[in-house]
Amino acid sequence: MIKKLIAPLAVAVSVLLWESNVDVRIGKKDAKEEMLTAGRISTLKSDGIKEGLEEECLKFLEEPKVEWPNDYLKSRTEKALRPKNKPVFYNTWMNAIVVDALLKDEKGQKYLPRVKHFLDVFIKGDGTITENISSIEHCVLGSSLLKLEQSGNQKNYGVLADSMADYLLNKHVRTSTGTLPYFGKATTNLVLVDSLGMICPFLTEYGIRRSNPKAIELAGRQLEEYLSKGMDENLNMPYHAYDLEKKRHLGMVGWTRGMGWLLVGMVDSLKALREAGQDNPLLATKIPLLLGTTFSEQRQNGLFGWELVNPYCDVDTSGSAMILYSLERAMQMNLVSGDYVSKAEKLMMGLMENTTVKFEVINSLADCQGIGHFPRVFGHFSYGQAFATSAYIEYNKRVSSSKDSSQ
Repeated sequence: MIKKLIAPLAVAVSVLLWESNVDVRIGKKDAKEEMLTAGRISTLKSDGIKEGLEEECLKFLEEPKVEWPNDYLKSRTEKALRPKNKPVFYNTWMNAIVVDALLKDEKGQKYLPRVKHFLDVFIKGDGTITENISSIEHCVLGSSLLKLEQSGNQKNYGVLADSMADYLLNKHVRTSTGTLPYFGKATTNLVLVDSLGMICPFLTEYGIRRSNPKAIELAGRQLEEYLSKGMDENLNMPYHAYDLEKKRHLGMVGWTRGMGWLLVGMVDSLKALREAGQDNPLLATKIPLLLGTTFSEQRQNGLFGWELVNPYCDVDTSGSAMILYSLERAMQMNLVSGDYVSKAEKLMMGLMENTTVKFEVINSLADCQGIGHFPRVFGHFSYGQAFATSAYIEYNKRVSSSKDSSQ
């Protein structure tokens, strides 16, 4: 009888913790855990750290996982759980971010066979998939597909990228100004900051690769409109969303991962343009200003709280990693001064000190459950691991290049 009561009781407790203001920690950093302290980091080779982070990324593609308690409780496990002996791909933005991180390392193709095995489960030979492309989130994989196509791999990757671009350019509902709302027809004038990092780099890269100016124009308009309508002018920080119809901001201002989405969308789009001999002066002007605003809130431990302007809230490694990644890419384009090198070093050390000796990046804020709904749950999540991996790869490029030039 007691055993029968344990499961329902655990579910009830989980729900109460999730919906309350009590912090929940999954993989919490404490005295018993072995962390990558400064001493341990100094004994590791940089390639060893990179490989460790990448191997942990792979586990999210290869092992069944339930990442959020309420996804399970609300029967939404198909987003995070792959049933054993049933290799089904769930085209989520979380999986796409992991794939992107594993393809970031330009020096080798070590993880390519395992990434392709994961992708080939759901991508058919003709470039179609078993699930219809029906949302912005389904298109986050686009940049990785273009990269795989360019590297001489199967043609069907490029065909699927074409389908994703076609959905964004021709099939997804538009706002009254011609931009892309995050959701479907029920909220046609609601634009979320998340969408900027999810689709703008892909649209820009696609437009360049396919000589499609409409794709480049849409990405630019999406970013420029948010900078015009989705920001708090006093703080120079994005709101979570804005409503074009009612002309108002929605959600909190200064969500750290929201700033990360904005910066990633701007930086990756601009870098793609410049590598193709093009430019966007507005992005080139705004990126340094946003980084200045962001780093004015950097904490002594190098990281950022999950709310940028709140000095008392918990740190968020996922948002912090997105910011470091964006900074490193901005430094590659010479958009910021050398003063940021020490800030980047401090931030990288902060991320490493929130990484276990198994290279699990912990203390990432859980996925938000809607505009303004941020569960105070922190743990080891796929996107936190992936963003930290991408950030470390970009950081390591700069550090290695500096060492080579000094020798």
